[in-house]
This record gives sequence, C-alpha cells and structure tokens, in this order.
Amino acid sequence: MALQLDLNPDQLGAFVELVLGLVNIDDDFDFLEASEIGDILALLIDGPVPLEAARKMRDFDFDEFDMERCCERLIEREVESNDIINLLLQVAQVDEYFDTKEHEYISEVADLIGADLEDLEIELIDGIEITPPSIPD
Repeated sequence: MALQLDLNPDQLGAFVELVLGLVNIDDDFDFLEASEIGDILALLIDGPVPLEAARKMRDFDFDEFDMERCCERLIEREVESNDIINLLLQVAQVDEYFDTKEHEYISEVADLIGADLEDLEIELIDGIEITPPSIPD
C-alpha cells in the first residue's frame, strides 16, 4: 500500500536528499536508517526505486547539500508538509536515538516547508534522547 503523498519525480528527489541530509547530520548513518529509507521509498512509490533516486542516494554529498533548495522543490506544488515531517521523524527515530542535531534539522525543514509545528512539537520535544558524545581512546 503506497503512502498518500503525491510527489513528482523532482519532489521525490528532493525528499530523498532531505532524508539523506537527516541521516548524515549526526555522522552516524547506519543500517537501520538505510533500511527505513528503503521501506519509506517503497511505500511512497509503490514499486522499484527510480534510477534517479537511487543515484541521489549513491552520490549524496552532505557538503554540497542545499536544504533550502530541496524544500523549495517540495513546496513548488502543494505537498502535505506535516506528512513529510512525520516521515523524517520516522527515519530519525528508527535507531532509537533522536539527538539535538536531528531535532534542529527537522525543525528547520519544518519551518522551510511550512509544517504546522503545533501538531508536531510534542513529538519533536518528547522524542528527544540526547546521544552521548563519543569518548576518545
């Protein structure tokens, strides 16, 4: 069963980039997050991942990532912004650590796409679990 987001190919690419930005924000991209991204994309498109989306996933470079442009591409056509934020939250929380970098990232995306944070703020605040910093050897 596909999710009810009507994304054109450019918007799907923008969403993929936003998700990749999220999972790379804490320098801890792992198998659980990769698996969740695959599951979400499979539901969104109800079929195989388009070649362009697969290329974006393979070639993603956080240093060249432009969050504002991705958000502009999503809102060029009306997209349910709260659904986008809920999907980002789903990816962020899959590893059971929702740290401050992820919180700030999702809050910034929500602001850029006009998500109604009154509905989502409880999830954002209650879901935070600070990931302790790594202790050097």
